[in-house]
Amino acid sequence: MLFLFLAGISSTLQADSSLDMNLCLQETFVKEILDIKDDKIFHVRFHDGKFELLVPKKNSIEFQVVKTSDINEAKALVHSIDNPLNLNMVTDVHYEAKGSITDELKEILSGENVTLTSRIKEPNRLKNKIFDRVIKGSIIRPDQVRDIIGTRILTNNLEESKKIANKISGYFYEHQRRVGRVDNKNVKERGYRAYHLDLRDKSGRTFELQIMTKNLKQWDSWNHDFIYKTTFKSDDPYLKKLKEYSQKVASYINNYDEGIRGHEYPQCKSLGIKESDCFTFSPN
Repeated sequence: MLFLFLAGISSTLQADSSLDMNLCLQETFVKEILDIKDDKIFHVRFHDGKFELLVPKKNSIEFQVVKTSDINEAKALVHSIDNPLNLNMVTDVHYEAKGSITDELKEILSGENVTLTSRIKEPNRLKNKIFDRVIKGSIIRPDQVRDIIGTRILTNNLEESKKIANKISGYFYEHQRRVGRVDNKNVKERGYRAYHLDLRDKSGRTFELQIMTKNLKQWDSWNHDFIYKTTFKSDDPYLKKLKEYSQKVASYINNYDEGIRGHEYPQCKSLGIKESDCFTFSPN
């Protein structure tokens, strides 16, 4: 009965749009059920009817995620962790760095007609990213997450995005603080066209910079909520329609940002998309 109840909580949390409140509710239940304190909460989450635990491998600096539906096993695993992660502290120490990074980027961008924003990934969101990345095998340690500090530059067109990306990449390469090359995220199946750069600040701390057009940012926000964070199952026919619609909209916007006009804007009704799910494009 307990796990039927928890599974209901899990599905409710995933379907509800109030993500931050959901994470707090999830933490409360997990802490109570596993009898753990705040210092261990970043090592466990309840997902798809199971406990997932982020634990270090034996005699290794690598981490793994162990999944179990056994409460006693979950308790034993989480209580065996000697040096728990403190993601609150991790994010706190990045706030000062965020200010200096923003100031440096503003100096580089002096005279450019672009918009610069920055953010710190909140502890619970960072926790979920660590879990997801370790499960996928793209990282083996929590400290390999590079986008705790995230910065974004919004440009007026694709040509300007390319120019800004090369300008910033060249500056950080010259100062030996560029991590890898410019990554042009031209994802055809989603229509996403933006530049991602992994960089280091003056203290050596890594951060991520995204460069995209103001128009594409509108679509990216919609796509994040309706596609990337969808509550539909992967094999749902309606999700397939949404993805096709999303790609057509992105293609239209990319053409618009390249100065190509005359294409018909994708119509929801003809593509089988509910009016409440449609994206409204307001060109900049």
